[in-house]
Amino acid sequence: MKTTSIRKKSLARHALCAGIAFTFLLAAGQARAEVGESFTEGIFRYTILSEDVPNGSGTVSVVSVPEAEVIGEIVIPPTVSSGEATYTVTQIGLDAFSWRTMMTSLSIPDTVTEIETWALNYCTGLESIVIPDSVTRIGDSSFYYTSTATNLVIGANVTHIGNSAFSGCMNLPSVKIPDSVLTIGPFAFNFCSSMESLEIGSGLTHITQGAFSYATSLRSLVIPDTVISIGDRAFLDAESLHYLLVGENVASIDSNAFAGNMLSTAYFKGEAPEIGETVFKEYTLLFYMEGKAGWTTPTWNGYNTAVWIPLLEPTLTYRIRDGKLILTYTGNRLEESTNLRHWFEVDTSGEYETEIYKKGFRFYRAAM
Repeated sequence: MKTTSIRKKSLARHALCAGIAFTFLLAAGQARAEVGESFTEGIFRYTILSEDVPNGSGTVSVVSVPEAEVIGEIVIPPTVSSGEATYTVTQIGLDAFSWRTMMTSLSIPDTVTEIETWALNYCTGLESIVIPDSVTRIGDSSFYYTSTATNLVIGANVTHIGNSAFSGCMNLPSVKIPDSVLTIGPFAFNFCSSMESLEIGSGLTHITQGAFSYATSLRSLVIPDTVISIGDRAFLDAESLHYLLVGENVASIDSNAFAGNMLSTAYFKGEAPEIGETVFKEYTLLFYMEGKAGWTTPTWNGYNTAVWIPLLEPTLTYRIRDGKLILTYTGNRLEESTNLRHWFEVDTSGEYETEIYKKGFRFYRAAM
């Protein structure tokens, strides 16, 4: 009996070990994908960037499958599942949609934080570029020669725009660079030849080489006070430029920065900067503010100069009190009109009170 008992225990031990081995083999057969591996879902191929095994999650980059047809309106999903894991799409990968000329729109989810190099270059069917606020980095040549796009929205948290990122986007009528942008690479917006309006945010300190060259439709430009340097050929051949205001902290302007434009005058808020060769046309008159160091009159570095006394823009605000319209304004006078063609002076005190008219229209403006 004793021997039988030992044999039963031995058999039970062997059975337990076999069960453990079988469980291990099952687990090995269900191993999760690893960082760097890829999988395909529809027209997209995803590459795993990170894994959070305990939570069954991770992050991936996305590109289009080379042999897939990418036509019309394309929507990138914010998440994708593979096996038992759910991954968040955080990156549009290298060369992701390059030369997809039949794609007319691309919806980027607000999970994406980075757009990689060449991601959407030569997407010549794309009508609009909308970059969500989640994106912080736009890579080199990422939208190079996306020539048909007529609208560009850069998200409010982008900090870096890469070299030639939007070069050749020749149908954008306006560009607004948010305050979050700290760096712009060389030639980032060159050959944006339809750009009539450019707004540069307050985060930028350096305008790099050729950044806005050949912006041939740009008519007016204000360099913000945060900028300290303007690079070589930064606005080369901006031939329609008629107004330029240079911020007070610009300390250097490299050669040919504004060559090829039609500027007859340029206005400087700060001290005289270090300046390269042929920055302006030889006939451009440079205005500087009285008391700013480094300037000389009537010439400076071969350019004609003059003292600039800025005129404050008039302002006009209103409120309603006891059934009356109260207008508060700055400037020399307040003028009134009934047809926007003929104006008449009505006040010079800075505050004007009048009855609210029950019929008809009255227009007011502050004037210098």
